[in-house]
Amino acid sequence: MEAVAERIKLNLVLLTVEELKALGFSELIPEALRQKRVFKKPSPPICVRVNRIDYLLPPTLTVILGEYGELLDFTPTPIEAPYSLTDKSLVEYLLFDLPEVLENERSPVLVRDLSERFSTHVYEGVEYCLNILARVSKVYNVSTIVCDKTLELPNKTASLT
Repeated sequence: MEAVAERIKLNLVLLTVEELKALGFSELIPEALRQKRVFKKPSPPICVRVNRIDYLLPPTLTVILGEYGELLDFTPTPIEAPYSLTDKSLVEYLLFDLPEVLENERSPVLVRDLSERFSTHVYEGVEYCLNILARVSKVYNVSTIVCDKTLELPNKTASLT
């Protein structure tokens, strides 16, 4: 439990009050709120270029819908969420492991086929992961890209296609 607490303390700026409560760390909420108030974005922003179409993606969450295979040529090369991660393990990776990686080396982030990574509660899982990735992008000031062939978003303004 102590190791979990240390990992959570490293990610207080990224975690929400609701997540801290759900994880059983309500006592860390005041510190999390304090850190959020004084937080300064890392600089410079890390953008990613989609080489095939010579398009620069800003440091925000971008969702590429449809057949995306030809677009997977990025500069710089993004950190990719391992395809083997599904369901809870994917969420845990995005909340805990990815921030540790980004603390050591800020880089764009790529997640492929998000909608296929959930065996149950697909809509909720996708929505939650998109929320986490938007926060990752904001906290670390990096481009985060989700590429998905079958995902349907209610808000099409989030899509490159």
